[in-house]
Amino acid sequence: MHLEVSSPECFLLLEILQAYRTDLTAEILRTDSVTYRKELKEEEAIVDRILGRLRDLKPSEAAA
Repeated sequence: MHLEVSSPECFLLLEILQAYRTDLTAEILRTDSVTYRKELKEEEAIVDRILGRLRDLKPSEAAA
């Protein structure tokens, strides 16, 4: 899958995902369910991968 975003869109996505990542971490720490915690950690890993990709974009690549 391919997604083209402008620089402002890329920066907004980063901000949104970073905020979500913070909330996700708090939820992981609060949950008592081992199963739910595992699911949240898997989601956290996906968010981390997406954040890494967005951070690696050069401004010209994000300006499409």
